[in-house]
Amino acid sequence: MAACPQDGCFPGGGPPANDCLVEWSGTTSGTISCHDGDPTCDADGTADGTCHFALGACLNVPSSCAPGSVTSVAVRPAANQAAQALGDALGAIVSAGTTTPVCTTSSLPVAVRILPAGSTKGVTRLASGVSHLVVTASAGARKDVDRLTLTCEPPLAPSFRDAILPLIRVHCAVQGCHTPFDRSGGLDLSDDVAHAALVNVPTTSFPPLVEVAPGSLKRSYLTRKLEGRGKFFGTTMPQGCPLFSPCLTDADVFAFLAWIQGGAPDN
Repeated sequence: MAACPQDGCFPGGGPPANDCLVEWSGTTSGTISCHDGDPTCDADGTADGTCHFALGACLNVPSSCAPGSVTSVAVRPAANQAAQALGDALGAIVSAGTTTPVCTTSSLPVAVRILPAGSTKGVTRLASGVSHLVVTASAGARKDVDRLTLTCEPPLAPSFRDAILPLIRVHCAVQGCHTPFDRSGGLDLSDDVAHAALVNVPTTSFPPLVEVAPGSLKRSYLTRKLEGRGKFFGTTMPQGCPLFSPCLTDADVFAFLAWIQGGAPDN
């Protein structure tokens, strides 16, 4: 819980007579959009497939509508991850029976969608994830109904040097795999040649594709190897994990996909 901000809150757009029962800090609108990993709006500042909206729901805010003590709050849809986080935080405030102004502090998670592209098995694209929330605060017979739309946009391309190359060092450019001495699949992914070895290079394993096609997950062989989908594309990378190198986490895989879809820049 946190105190209400001194510069005021966004009422949310319910009926004016009751619009103060629940108000909002951290926004001036009920429609909020954020690129995953953007530190100005994503609370964890990491391009990991989920935006964490730092949005506070505030109860008992002093205003001209004379707030009553909120006796119940409902957040729908119940199965929505952001709705669950917000409902739990508001439920704790209501259960405490406080009548002083107070705001939630839990960030609200909204995931980027990873979708099949066309009919080719295992090909994906990153798309916006959207959560539509309906929040109803009640104080006796009075009700305040606010609607929020939270959109998590795919991230801008992560930095190759700061985000992708460290993953390649740990998971790919290891003994027995993609070193100058091993060159599994014909690839040397040493620091100074990794980008050139991947981007726009035809794959020897599946010639219709290139290792990394900037901006296109559909044409990138690396997409298939990261996801391990499709009977023609062999073992999920990195092979032999965790015995020979650590396995990639879901966030690691997402970083590679975001880098490819974002144009695979060398920066």
